[in-house]
Amino acid sequence: MKWKEASCKKISILALLVLFLLSGFWIWRMSLLNFDYDFEKFFPVNDPETAYFQKHRQQFETDNDFVLVAPVNEKGIFDRAFLKEVAALTDALKAVPDVVEVISPTDSKYRIIDPFTGFPVSVPYLHPDDPSRYVSDSIHIWSSPDLIGNQYSEDGKSVAILIKHQPYLSKTGCDTLAANIFRQLEARNFDDCHTAGRSIGQSYYVQLMQNEFGFFFITSFFLVVVFLFLAFRSVWGILVPLLVVILTVIWILGVMNITGKSVDIMLTILPTIMFVVGMSDVVHIMSKYIEELRNGKTKLKAIGVAFREVGTATFLTSLTTAVGFFTLLSSNVIPIMDFGIYAGIGVFIAFILAFGLLPPLMVLTKKPEIADRKSK
Repeated sequence: MKWKEASCKKISILALLVLFLLSGFWIWRMSLLNFDYDFEKFFPVNDPETAYFQKHRQQFETDNDFVLVAPVNEKGIFDRAFLKEVAALTDALKAVPDVVEVISPTDSKYRIIDPFTGFPVSVPYLHPDDPSRYVSDSIHIWSSPDLIGNQYSEDGKSVAILIKHQPYLSKTGCDTLAANIFRQLEARNFDDCHTAGRSIGQSYYVQLMQNEFGFFFITSFFLVVVFLFLAFRSVWGILVPLLVVILTVIWILGVMNITGKSVDIMLTILPTIMFVVGMSDVVHIMSKYIEELRNGKTKLKAIGVAFREVGTATFLTSLTTAVGFFTLLSSNVIPIMDFGIYAGIGVFIAFILAFGLLPPLMVLTKKPEIADRKSK
C-alpha cells in the first residue's frame, strides 16, 4: 500500500510539472492578447444590407477614416493669436504621416466671379493676418448656414479641423497617428481642444473593454471564493478548485492568442462563463471525493471512486454544454460565432484540467478534515 501511494505521488508530481509548464506557456501567450475594437465585424455576413454597405463604401470611400480637432478660444475665434495658432496647427497636421488631407477654416475658400475678368476666383473665408477684415469675415461666415455647426461652433468660440487619413489603418497605425496629433495639440496654447474620430475613439473603446474584462474577472473570482467558502469551509476547499478555474481561464485566453483571436466586446464575458463551467466540474468531483472520505474510504480509494462515478456524468454535461455553445456557429455574425467556438473549447479545457489537475493535487495535499454528517 505504501509502495502504491509513493508511486501515485511520483506520478502526481510529474503530472503537475507538465500541467504547470503548459500553464506557463499559456500565461505567456495570454500576455500577448490584444483587444479588438472593430464594430464592423458585428455586421451579418451574406446579408443584403451588409453587401449594400460594402458596395457603397467601395464607391464613395469609408466614412470612418477621419479625425476631428476642435480648438477652443473662450474670447472668440476672431482673435489674431488664436487664428495664427490654428493656421500653424493646420500646416503641422499636413506633415503628419498617414494624413491624406486637412480641411481647416484657415484654408477654406469660396468661389466668386471676378468683376473685372469674368472668371471664377477663390476667396478665403478667413484672413487671419488681417484683423481689419474680421468683421466682414464674421458677417459672411454667419450668413452661410453650411459653415455654422460644421467648421464653426454656434457660440463662435471654436473651429473644427477635419483630418482625413489613410483608409483602414491598423490599430498600431491609428495609435501612432493619434499620438502625433496629440503631440501637435500639446504644443499649442489653446484654452481647450476637443477631438473625435476612429483613431481617437478606439483607444477609449479598448480601454472600456479592458476595464470590463477586469471587472468581470474580479467579480467572478470574488463570487467563486464566497461560494467555495460556504460549500467547503476550508482553505483546501477554496484554493484547490480556484486553481483549476483560474488555469482554465488562462488556457482559453492563451488559445485565443495562439489562434490569432483578439478579445472583442462579446468575449469580455468569457472568463465569467469559464469560472462557472470550471467550478461545476470541480464541485461535482470534490463533493463525491469528500462523501467517500466520509464513508470511511482511504484517500486513494476515495479519489478513484469519485473520478470513476462522476467522470462519465461530468463528461456528458461538458459535452452537451459545449455543443450548446457550438450551435452559435449557425449565426451569421462573426463575433457571436467566435464566442461559441471559444466558449465550447473552454468547456473542454475546464473538463481536462478538472480531471487532470485535481487528482494530483488530492494525492499530494493533506486529506481534508471531514465533518460528521450527523452533528455537522
